[in-house]
Amino acid sequence: MKCSQREIATFVNYGIQKNSLLSDSTSTADMFSALLITRLRLNKKLSIYSRGEYFKDQNEILTGPVLNEFHKLVGLNLWGVTAGFEVKPITNSYLRFEWRQIQTQDEDEKVFYYNQSYHNQRNEFI
Repeated sequence: MKCSQREIATFVNYGIQKNSLLSDSTSTADMFSALLITRLRLNKKLSIYSRGEYFKDQNEILTGPVLNEFHKLVGLNLWGVTAGFEVKPITNSYLRFEWRQIQTQDEDEKVFYYNQSYHNQRNEFI
């Protein structure tokens, strides 16, 4: 059995766009995102991983129009966490089980619609 192996990856993005501020279309807007991924390979067939992410696009440079529950334009300012494990039963294939929670920073930014109502948080199991 091979010893465990750890992997870490980070990504940071920053962007600006002239004439794009929602409150003043003659001003410059910016966006920011960051991602941290960790993986622990327990052996050749099994690994566990986690991911943390942050995304801020208050002026909708990348996301385009996002409407809240009152149909008001809001930019996205959210964070998320993911945890999962991966099994490789044979070469060139895998089964992945993953849970993810994503949430807006502001309680008033309810942009996820499910179960007939708007929420500021979403959970997924894949």
